[in-house]
Formats: sequence, structure tokens, C-alpha cells
Amino acid sequence: MRLRFFFLILIMIISIQLLLSTEIEEKNNELIKIKKQIQENKKKATESEKKKKKALNDKKQIQGKISQSKTKIVKLKVTEKTLVINLDLTKNKLNHTIDQMAETQKTGEKQLTELLFQFNQKRYFRKYNKLQPPLASIINSTSTKLLNLEDEKTSLFSKRIKTEKNVKNIRQEGMLEEKKRDKYSFLFQKLDKDINKFEKEKSLYLKKSKDLERTAKALETLVKKLQPSPKRMKEYSYKFIGGIIKWPVKGSVIRHFGVQTNDKYKIQTINNGIDIAINEGTQVLAAADGDVVYSGIFSGTGKMIIIDHKNGYHTVYSFNNSLLVNIGTQVKQGQPIALSGVSTTTEQASVHFEVRKNGKPVDPMIFLK
Repeated sequence: MRLRFFFLILIMIISIQLLLSTEIEEKNNELIKIKKQIQENKKKATESEKKKKKALNDKKQIQGKISQSKTKIVKLKVTEKTLVINLDLTKNKLNHTIDQMAETQKTGEKQLTELLFQFNQKRYFRKYNKLQPPLASIINSTSTKLLNLEDEKTSLFSKRIKTEKNVKNIRQEGMLEEKKRDKYSFLFQKLDKDINKFEKEKSLYLKKSKDLERTAKALETLVKKLQPSPKRMKEYSYKFIGGIIKWPVKGSVIRHFGVQTNDKYKIQTINNGIDIAINEGTQVLAAADGDVVYSGIFSGTGKMIIIDHKNGYHTVYSFNNSLLVNIGTQVKQGQPIALSGVSTTTEQASVHFEVRKNGKPVDPMIFLK
């Protein structure tokens, strides 16, 4: 009889040790996951720093290109100004030459008329014959002058066309250079934004790493408090009345139970419960009857309430603005226990709600209806 009793006691001790070792192993696995997340965040912080350094180097190069482009634009504008001045001079000379040609042609026509008149009058006025050779010579000189002016006109016209073409080309080159400068300026501004973004990302990753480190340290302490003694575990029914619990608030679930990935920063985190979006200051209700075993600020989760439901389950309510109950308070299902706040995880007004069985987190959606 005594031997049988001894074996029963031995079996109970072994069972309890196995249960505790399983619980410890689960928590250790959770801690391993958290430490892995810490390493990933530190790695991403390092990557953000590398991106920032590259962006700074690119910014320096772009700044050099902007400076070169501005210098070139100034030179092109000076060249364009010089060409425009030369073009105006050429146009003025051309107009003057055209005016001279018109005047010379008019003079030549007068001289030719005079010469013809002399020819008609030579039979009557012999004395005018001696004037004929000089007048013919003058007409010949005027004709030569007109030919020279025609050549000068052609040359000036050609020069004007060429200068106009050069002005057009210089302006087009200047416009292209201004577009390059504007493109470089846009890239410069974008790099400035990227540098600020990488710096913020780095700070965020490092902050999340520190938060996770604090959470990892606090997790062991909290789990020890939540773990029931083997004696109490025998008494637990592991059941809620009707198999369900009351929603702590009415709202939309924005983060579910399990591994979650941040779409913006691609950071993976483990969510031990669910996050329900509601207005800040909303009453948070007890999910079921029980005793308040924790009421205060907890690392990484703000103001928090933990209720022991005396059946092997605890419920957790985090990120509150204010707490309405103290440790030791017996609460009824649906009783207000806190006023909601803003979650640092979701970055919006919400309640973080957990259900834990013997300290181990389970999906609250199993019990919520």
C-alpha cells in the first residue's frame, strides 16, 4: 500500500516537472523569437545607416553636377548675349547696306537719264560733248559701287542667317542644361528626404529593439507571476461559462493573434493577442468574472490590467489611458475596468487584448463571439 502511494506521488511529481519544463520550453521559444526580432531590427538599423551614407555620397556628387550645370548655364547665357549683340550689329549693317544700295541705284538712274539727255542734245549743243566721258565714268563708278554693295549685302545676309542659327542652338543647349539642372535639383531634394527617412527608420528599428529587449526581460517576470502552482492547476476547469467571453470593447480587429508583419517597415513581431480599434477614452470592460491580479504600468504595454478568472485563464488589457480598478478587486463580466488609450504598436487608438492559459497566450477569437 505504501509502495503504491509512493509511486503515485512519484508519478505526480514527474508529471508536474514535465508540465513545468514544457511551459518553460514554450517561454524560452518565445524569448528566442523575441531575440531574433531584436537581431533583425538591429540588422535593419545597420542597413538604414548604410543607405543613409550612400545617399549622402550621392547627394555630394549631385551637388557637384548642379554646380557644374549652373556654371555652364551662365557661360551659355554670356555666349548667347554676345551672339545677340553681333546679330543686331549685322542686321543694322545689312539694313544700312540695303539703304545704300537703294540710294546708289537711285543716283545711278539719275546719272543714266542725264547721260541719255546729253546724247540727244549733242547735235545741237556740241559744247556738251566734252562732258560725256566724265559722266560715263561716274556712272561706271556708281555701278561698281552698287555691285560691291550687293556683295556686301549677300555676305551680311549669310552672316545674319549663321548668327541666328548659332543663337538658336545656344538657346536650345541652355534649355537642355536648365532641364538637367532642374533634374539634379529634384534628385538633390529627393536624397534629402531619403536621408531623413533612413535616419527615422534607423531610430525606429533601434527603438523597437530596445522595446523588445525590455519586453523580453519583463516577460519572464510576468510569466512567473501568472504561472499557477501545480496544486491550483488541478482545480482549474479551463472553461468559461457558456464557452465564451465578452468583447472588452466594440470595434474592428486591426491586428490578429500570431506573427504580424508591418507593411511600412517590413518588421515581423509576435502578437500575443488582438488589437481592437476604438475611440480614445472608450470604456474597457471585463471579459468575464474574476480577480484583478495586476493594475499598473507595464513595460512596453503602457497602463495594463490582468484579470485571473480562476479557471486557468487570465485576460490582459493593455495601452489604456487610465485604470478604474486596483489589484485585488473582484470584477463581474461587462464591468468597466479602464479607459482606452493609444497603442504604440498600432499607432492609433485601440485596446490590446490577450487571453492566457496557464500563462501561455492563446488566440482570443476562440472565445469571442
